[in-house]
Amino acid sequence: MIRRKIKPKKKAITIADYKAVFGTEKGRGVLADLMRNHYVLTSTYDTDPTLVALREGERNVVLRIMTMLKVDVEELQKRIEEIENQELDQES
Repeated sequence: MIRRKIKPKKKAITIADYKAVFGTEKGRGVLADLMRNHYVLTSTYDTDPTLVALREGERNVVLRIMTMLKVDVEELQKRIEEIENQELDQES
């Protein structure tokens, strides 16, 4: 795969954009949803290799977002659990 080098200034702007989008409460909720639904927190394994490839592609997009944000995975897992608990409380 050929990767283009991003100029440092452009990369800094891109990272700032990611942080602006995902740095809000709603953005963090969206990221948590992406993690839950795109195989960041679960296995991509399946007996169908095509399905595994698709799932890995989905997962890689979310991992890229997390890399841009320099996300602490353990902290994010705690936040996801808190969000899920809040959702369960609201449903009760």
